[in-house]
Amino acid sequence: MTPEEIADFTARLAAETPATEASFGIFQYGGGPDESFIRANKQGLQLFAAEMLQAAARVDETLAHETKSIIPLGFAEQEWLDGEVFMQYIEPLAGRPEPEVAHTVSSTLFDKLMTYGLQAVFFILLIGLFVGTVNGLKTMASWIFG
Repeated sequence: MTPEEIADFTARLAAETPATEASFGIFQYGGGPDESFIRANKQGLQLFAAEMLQAAARVDETLAHETKSIIPLGFAEQEWLDGEVFMQYIEPLAGRPEPEVAHTVSSTLFDKLMTYGLQAVFFILLIGLFVGTVNGLKTMASWIFG
């Protein structure tokens, strides 16, 4: 669709959808963005979609502009919006972003020696606990702490 066709379609959609009956909100029920949801009726979804399509029609113009890098959204003055998360603008991208490379941490020789060393100390203490008596543990404590 051309930007003109999108503008015509969104104008018709917004005109045919009564804002007084619309309800749309983005909510977060937990601690992170992975616990978010949208609560909306049909009219709210249509008005939200119209706003997103209007932004889509402006992407090429925004990317071609030298100083303008965002597309502001007109949600602030909308009465049909509710929720905890409000989007103020869209930052368009020219293409698909490169996937982030997962940073792997390689373990060093020191890390491996520390792991095996701590396991050995734990194993020795465990053997002392099961095999030794109270006097045996006292003897081991005197060896360690002098």
